[in-house]
Amino acid sequence: MLYNSDMKKKLVYFVTSLSLVFALGAPLAAQAEGQTVTSNSTTTTTDSSSTDDSAGRPSRLEAEKKNLKEALTEAIKTRIAGRCVAAQAIVKGKLKNNGVISTTRTSLYDDVVTNLQALVTAAKAKNVDVTELQTEITTLQAKIASFKAVNTTYQQALADLSALDCKTDPTAFKAALEAARADQLAVFNSAKDIRTYLNDTVKVTLKALKTKLDS
Repeated sequence: MLYNSDMKKKLVYFVTSLSLVFALGAPLAAQAEGQTVTSNSTTTTTDSSSTDDSAGRPSRLEAEKKNLKEALTEAIKTRIAGRCVAAQAIVKGKLKNNGVISTTRTSLYDDVVTNLQALVTAAKAKNVDVTELQTEITTLQAKIASFKAVNTTYQQALADLSALDCKTDPTAFKAALEAARADQLAVFNSAKDIRTYLNDTVKVTLKALKTKLDS
């Protein structure tokens, strides 16, 4: 079996550098009405552009209000109305922060896929069987696409939460907050799924491939 130092370097690189993906935590946060949606402290200088579907906001908010498990009392509405504007200022900061973190994360994901594909191409040129790795790349791409989708939904939820007239409609604020929490959890679980797959599956395959080639 043909094997050269360049391919070995590629394998060593992937086995050791995937930790960059594992080190990334879940993006986001929103604090409101004394309730907090937690955030990772990761910072970066790269900003993210996102499309805010403001036209669809009224229908989304109405749907979210219908999903509230219990009606708010007048006392709770008054309390929310008195605090929500300050909370929205925090949410706006978290909206920007999530966009920044997401740009970095998805760029890293895409780079990993690109480099894995390059490794497959190099291995094939040396008549190395990388069928298993190719299948894993396809699965990884699907997981990344899922992450991008749920994160877009979450980003929109934050935009809705920060833009609505919470004093006039505190129920909508409460409903949007609950929606943002659920979307945040979906983002966290998706990122965790990718991290686990890279660590427990892709990384293991790369190590096995390296061992096979060394032998």
